[in-house]
Amino acid sequence: SLLTVTLALVLASFQAQAACSTRSVRGVWLFDYQGVDIATSSTCAAVGTLPFTGSTARITGMRESCNGSVSNLAGEGSFSLARSCTGQATVALSSGTTVRFDFNVQDDDDGDDDDDVGDAGDEMRLAVSAGARTFAGTASRRDD
Repeated sequence: SLLTVTLALVLASFQAQAACSTRSVRGVWLFDYQGVDIATSSTCAAVGTLPFTGSTARITGMRESCNGSVSNLAGEGSFSLARSCTGQATVALSSGTTVRFDFNVQDDDDGDDDDDVGDAGDEMRLAVSAGARTFAGTASRRDD
């Protein structure tokens, strides 16, 4: 399936790094994704914020456009993160749709510790799915 191919490409971009923990994603991430709703052949894109706290993942300020129809969405759910720095967040949106983010955490390798968390990542590669929708995207840690 398209999701399997997308996820394989995301994971193929994985860079060797120290083991991850929930501390690696704690904080607020700015995300974007784009792709096609297979059921309707609609082209979709979205931007928003994805705060991670404890084992909770929230989506706030999300704005999604599918073939020009714009929706403002928010939601809450949970996430898990493996020591290999791959994870999954499942969030129930205000629209009633559940969205799944498969992600891989990466460090930007710029030599500084601008994430202020020690072993935290700076970037994520995303494979996003919701029903017949499959998208690819990225996320970056918001600097406070």
